[in-house]
Amino acid sequence: MRGAPESLSGNALSVEHSGRGHGGTEMSEITWSVTQCERYTNHEESGNTDVIFNLHWDCVAAEDEHSARVYGSQSLDLSDLSSFTAYADVTESQVIGWLQDSLGDKVESLETNAQTQLDSLLIPPVLKGVPWRYNNGEEEE
Repeated sequence: MRGAPESLSGNALSVEHSGRGHGGTEMSEITWSVTQCERYTNHEESGNTDVIFNLHWDCVAAEDEHSARVYGSQSLDLSDLSSFTAYADVTESQVIGWLQDSLGDKVESLETNAQTQLDSLLIPPVLKGVPWRYNNGEEEE
């Protein structure tokens, strides 16, 4: 696989975000992971073996014991393999860099999506119950 650009080679796997809907005092963590790499055993165009071409990924927003997940798959551009990295030498950080580089502007919206799902778990937009069954002013879930 091509080498990750320098700006991505030290890419963090997780990023802290200010909690939305929590008064800004809570922190949530966004974690990217690659759960599966698909590879060509013999990539005829480049003459390389074990060329990663598709990534299955997770983007998870977590806070305390709560988490929300966005997932998908992303094809990689194989048009320039001049800085190919042997499969055995590829690192998780490097692959996440390739993934985020390939996703481009979608990274922020995917992180926002995961965060929004987490916010809905932490502060539900809809509660169920009837007023005469409150226990100490709390609603039933």
